[in-house]
Order: sequence, then structure tokens, then C-alpha cells
Amino acid sequence: MSPPWSAQEQPPYSISRRDVRQSTLPKVSDLERRRRQQFLRKVRQKGHDRKWDARGEQMLREDFLASERLWLEQQDRSAPTLPAFPSDEDIEEVETNIQAQASGMVDQVLAQEDAEVEALVSMFEDQSNEGSLATDESANYGSEEESYDLIFMDILSTPSVGESSRHDERQVSTNNHQEAHGNEEMDTTRG
Repeated sequence: MSPPWSAQEQPPYSISRRDVRQSTLPKVSDLERRRRQQFLRKVRQKGHDRKWDARGEQMLREDFLASERLWLEQQDRSAPTLPAFPSDEDIEEVETNIQAQASGMVDQVLAQEDAEVEALVSMFEDQSNEGSLATDESANYGSEEESYDLIFMDILSTPSVGESSRHDERQVSTNNHQEAHGNEEMDTTRG
């Protein structure tokens, strides 16, 4: 098929007469330029962000150190003060006081021991005087059998509390019995 007009004839509308509109699509060079600009903008923004992050960390670190210094100063103010180290003169004074007290205590202990020794000596002398008057009991010192025999004989010779109360009860009961029988005998004689 061929067009209705001939090749020599011009078509009813002219293509060349028409205004050519520019394409609204960006050209390749414009796209490349925009991409480059966006990339550079991102790089600059990241660098800027890094600077502010570093400054933020530095500010936080400085704030922390300042608050730590403030806390340490408060602790120093609230802590009790330690006494100063004593001087050599103070140390010597304390040592002389301790030596004086120690010598006083030594004298006191020695006097007390002398008194105790004298008391022991006098007690020993008193016992030795009584010991010379003692009987065979002191002569048998060291013989266990004889000392046990002496102890046993002492126990047998002294009435115990239980035996004396039983002995008293027996005497009371025999006295009552004798009185009762004695009264019966008297009654039989009368009548």
C-alpha cells in the first residue's frame, strides 16, 4: 500500500513546520551531574556528622570529668580530717609517760609480791610450829594405807547426821514404850 498522496506531493500537514518540543526527560549528562552532586552532598554531611559526634563525645567526656571533680571535692569536704603526724617531740613525750607508768606499776607489783612472800613465810613458820606438836599422823605421811585407815576410823568414830537422828528416834520410841508399859504396870498395882 502506498500513501494516498504521491511522493512528489507534500502531505497535507508538514512535519517540518511543527515546533519541536524539547524532551522533558533529563539528559544523560544532567543525570550524571545530579548523582555526583548528591554523592558529594552525602560525603560532606557524613563528615559534618562525624565532627559533631566527636564534639558531642568530647562534651560528654568533659561534663563527666567536671561532675567527677565536683563529686571528689564534695567528698574531700565531707570527709573527716586526719590528724597530722606526731612530731618527734610528741613521740618522746609519750614514751617517757609510758616508761614512768611502767616503772610505777613494776614497783607496785614488787611490793605486792614482797607482801605475799612475807605472808607465806609467816604461815609456813606457824605450820612448822604446829607440826612439831603433831602426833603420829604427820609421821605416817606418805603411807597411803595408814592414812586411809585413819580417815576410816575418824568417820566411824563420829556419828553421822542420819545415824544420830535414827538413834534419837529409837530413844524417843523406847521412852514412849517404857512410859506406856510403866503406866500399865501402875494400873495393875492399884487394882
